[in-house]
Amino acid sequence: FRETRFEGDASFRGAEFHGGARVRADDLRFTDATFESDVSFERAAFRSATFERVAVGGDADFDEAVFDGDLLLTGASFDGALVFAEARCNADVALDEVAVGGVANFEGVEFRGDDNARDDDVTFADTTFEADATFENGAFEYAEFSGAVFGGDAVFQNVRFGQDTYFEGVEFRGDVDLNETRYGEDASFEGATFAGEVCFRGAEFHGGDNVEEDDVRFVDAVFESHVDYEGAQFRYVDFSGAVFHAAADFEDTVYEAGAVFESVRFDAGVWFTEARFRNDASFEALTVRGDWDGDEVWYTESPPEGRSRDPEACFRGAEFHGGDNVEEDDVRFVDAEFAVPATFHRGQFRSANFEGVEFDAPLDCSFAEFDRHLSFRDARFGASADFDEVSYDSDVCVAGATFEGPARFRGSEFTGGAYTVEDADFEGVTFRDDATFSYTEFRQASFADATFDGATDFTETAFSDTVTFEGATFAGPANFAEATFERSLDASGTAFGDDARFMKAVFEDETTFEGARFEGPADFAATEFLATANMHEDDANFRAAVFEAEANFAQSRFEHATFTRTTFDAGATFSHVVFNGSATFRPRTSDGDATLLSFDRAVVGGGVLGQTDDSVAFYDFTGGEIDDVRLDDSHCAYPLFDHFRFCNTDFVGFDFSAHKAHLARNNWVLHEFAADASLLPEGETATITDPATLENTYMKAKKCAKADGDTKAAAEFFLREMTYRRKKHWHVAFGSDDGDDTRSRRDVDVATIASDLNDRTRITTRLKAFGKWAGNTTLYQTCGYGERLWRIVYISTIAVVFWGILYTLTASTATETGTLQGIDDAGHLASVDGLFVIAENLYFSTATFITLEYVGSPSSELTRWLASLEAYFGALLIALVVFVLGRRVAR
Repeated sequence: FRETRFEGDASFRGAEFHGGARVRADDLRFTDATFESDVSFERAAFRSATFERVAVGGDADFDEAVFDGDLLLTGASFDGALVFAEARCNADVALDEVAVGGVANFEGVEFRGDDNARDDDVTFADTTFEADATFENGAFEYAEFSGAVFGGDAVFQNVRFGQDTYFEGVEFRGDVDLNETRYGEDASFEGATFAGEVCFRGAEFHGGDNVEEDDVRFVDAVFESHVDYEGAQFRYVDFSGAVFHAAADFEDTVYEAGAVFESVRFDAGVWFTEARFRNDASFEALTVRGDWDGDEVWYTESPPEGRSRDPEACFRGAEFHGGDNVEEDDVRFVDAEFAVPATFHRGQFRSANFEGVEFDAPLDCSFAEFDRHLSFRDARFGASADFDEVSYDSDVCVAGATFEGPARFRGSEFTGGAYTVEDADFEGVTFRDDATFSYTEFRQASFADATFDGATDFTETAFSDTVTFEGATFAGPANFAEATFERSLDASGTAFGDDARFMKAVFEDETTFEGARFEGPADFAATEFLATANMHEDDANFRAAVFEAEANFAQSRFEHATFTRTTFDAGATFSHVVFNGSATFRPRTSDGDATLLSFDRAVVGGGVLGQTDDSVAFYDFTGGEIDDVRLDDSHCAYPLFDHFRFCNTDFVGFDFSAHKAHLARNNWVLHEFAADASLLPEGETATITDPATLENTYMKAKKCAKADGDTKAAAEFFLREMTYRRKKHWHVAFGSDDGDDTRSRRDVDVATIASDLNDRTRITTRLKAFGKWAGNTTLYQTCGYGERLWRIVYISTIAVVFWGILYTLTASTATETGTLQGIDDAGHLASVDGLFVIAENLYFSTATFITLEYVGSPSSELTRWLASLEAYFGALLIALVVFVLGRRVAR
């Protein structure tokens, strides 16, 4: 029917065109034919047929037609509808450059093809469908739609493509329905444009090329409206350079052999919720944008009533299994940009590379799992970043990253996987806002040169291997309360610009804060430093550290510690601290002023306490314990012991003999303190006035010296102990009960004593105290508490002279025996005879004093009693001499 013209309707319904040629496929020819009206080939049967350049002015109906040979419709034009519903094409079909003005209905069509040399079983290349086109439930082997234009909606629902399929450069101007389509081999939508909504829900792309991984290609495709791939299954897919101007759904998609989304742009968010990437996936240079209002709270699958789903990059519950065992890049987001909130909540990764990625909106990676290497090197987080409860089973690199908003790593686990590099590498990271690592577990970690501008929280964080904060800067408060460091910590050169809190932290290995700077209060209360290295230099090393505000180490515990040239500009508290091993202190101040270190009730087991050449340091050991410690006298501005406040201090193993020269120059005074009152806590004074406290202090010093065999020091401290005991008794006997210890030891509080007269118990207490005071005073005056032999000689001499004078005054001028003689008057005393009388009486007194009984028999009763008393007193003093000499020999 070549060039035949049909002016009216034409019907070939049920016609059969068997043909007869075996060489040329021209069993039926309508080449260049014209149908000005409708034409019908419904249920017609063809072997081969040619309709090239045919023109149909009305509808063309090939419903249920059968083509056993090739069908050529190249260049045909249909002004009306084109119907191939349920048609069967058993050989090749060419519909190239066809123009369909009406609806195109290929529902249920089958294009089986028969050419094994060229994959052109059916081709719609450069065909134009002006209206809707449907291929629902169709079956294709090889299909070519490249360059086609679909002016209306296109429906391919449930279509089966058995071999390669090409939609390259296709323009879809309406909605496209590709739900449940099946692609048995490769498919390409490269350069395709989708103006309307696109739906690939449940589609399956099996692929068929094992050489080139191009099972399905959407390279440079453009999607103007919403696109939905929910539940689709891919082997390998490439979306490189694709642009999505509206929301894109990839929920529950599966990628068996790899996925490439490099340089893809999503302008209204994308959802990969619970997608499965079973091989490598690349999102390098990905861009996700959207109309985000800047709110930290966004709505995803279930927005509140009246609210639309906010744009985001959603990878919630996605799985990235990877497939490359050589390069650790199972999923790559290198240089990707997220301008909308991004979520990887509960995502599962093998290895992941986010180097250079930019998150301009909040990021949620909470509860994600990373089995192998993860890198966020040089990434930028412009809003909040949530990494709570994340599991990192291998190395993590965040070096050089910047967090502009709050960063949360609470409860995460950095298990690590390599021993050659840091398991958690945060070197050079910048946190512009708060950073929270509370309850996180690290193995090996590095925060060297990191910057924390906001508050930082490492509460109860555990580091099981080495960790470094060398050169890090904390501009805001830093909280390491109850953190645990099982291996070495290097915080040398670290700067803390605000509060630094390490309460109850545990440092089990070497710890160094050498050169660290604490500009705000530093709280190390109840901290434990347990390292016992062989050199001890870095067990707890605060060498050259600077504490500009108060430093609190109260109730901490050290094995060995070094505070050499450590700056304490506002003093330091070491109350109730225990140094089981050695501690070296040579503190200073920035401006050269004095500083005070409080060791109230602290225990220092050993080490050196000294000064620096540019500052003055004072140590307050009130109620503390000082053991095998050397007090260094280098650069002392005051007598050595005046730099130390010993008040109720226990001395255990302290070597007083090593400091004997300083003690002797200081008259064996321990309690004097040269610190200015401005250094002491409010209400305290440098002077210790309570005699009971001083008595106890020297008693403890005496016990230590005695235990060490230093008899000289023990004797001197014993003297001071007894002296302050005497003063204590006086205070109890005559003082008040108002706690005022500043009065003179001779002050008598008459009003208080008078008020106690009606209280038998209290007055008895005072009387007993007075008796003790009297006895103590007597012992002091007579023998210096057994430590001053010269006092016995002094008292004995006074006694002999005193009794000699008494004898002279009480004896008569003459006696029968001539043992004692008296003086008649003052004139007689001045005579030679009077001096002789005095000399004789002194001799009698001396003899009586040392012979335990008087010599001769005085004439008067009074002188006999005086002689007996002198003999008794002399016996006591002689016994004291024996006691003192024996005590000294025993030493």
